[in-house]
Amino acid sequence: MKIFTATVSLAALLVIASAIAAARKAGTNGEAKTPAGDEMQAKDRLLNQSLQDWHTGKKTNHEITRNDTKQHETGLNFRVVCLVWIRVVSWFMFSLCPNVVSSDLDETEPNPLPRQSPLKLPLADPQLVVSKHKRQLHLFAEGVVVRTYRIALGANPTGDKVEQGDRRTPEGDFYIDVKNERSKFYFSLGLSYPNSEDAERGLRDQLISRAEHGRIVRAIRNKGRPPWDTALGGEIFIHGGGTQGDWTWGCIAMENADIKELFDALPMGTSVRIEP
Repeated sequence: MKIFTATVSLAALLVIASAIAAARKAGTNGEAKTPAGDEMQAKDRLLNQSLQDWHTGKKTNHEITRNDTKQHETGLNFRVVCLVWIRVVSWFMFSLCPNVVSSDLDETEPNPLPRQSPLKLPLADPQLVVSKHKRQLHLFAEGVVVRTYRIALGANPTGDKVEQGDRRTPEGDFYIDVKNERSKFYFSLGLSYPNSEDAERGLRDQLISRAEHGRIVRAIRNKGRPPWDTALGGEIFIHGGGTQGDWTWGCIAMENADIKELFDALPMGTSVRIEP
């Protein structure tokens, strides 16, 4: 489609260039060409007329005015021809390819399915994959993307979450461990952060104790909710509230209509992968 559009555009430019050349040629051909002898006689007549007009008090600029008027009319005709050809070529292009603009937008449109089509519930093997870089959340069913949503991240969006209060959105593999229909941000889905990898890192960096590490690992092994009261932080949700800029404390924010659709479609334990 892009090659076709470029070809049509090039043809349009060639047509316009031809029209410009024709208009200029018409303008120059309209001017009378006189031989050298006639030109000298014309100059003599103009000089005699000028002297006569000076004696009689008349203005001598009537030839100049006539020439200016003629040049103005030639320029006006040139512009009219160009405008007409531009309108004709534009109409021709859009009549041949009326969907050029919409097809270009479709290439970058994040939603693979029309939002008018409701999800067919229950979803078979639902999974979520979050791309932090693209600010997108993909909903899969049986390995096929059925929705792509726009998201917002924590106010410090780059990098993995390290500790409580860093306002980063965590990265890794999690699952939904809480569903809250009375969230402060419309609806929310809790994620199993910190996971076992976070617990290992926290123990290595001496952010948590061995007992806290054990609590986290046991909760993840049992598909429960890990503790939120350690130095690693917690209470990471997917919730509503809007996607105008990265504004959360580490959660993933969505438009309210989108989180409502996810909330209704996803069961507890749904896997969630958050990629950089």
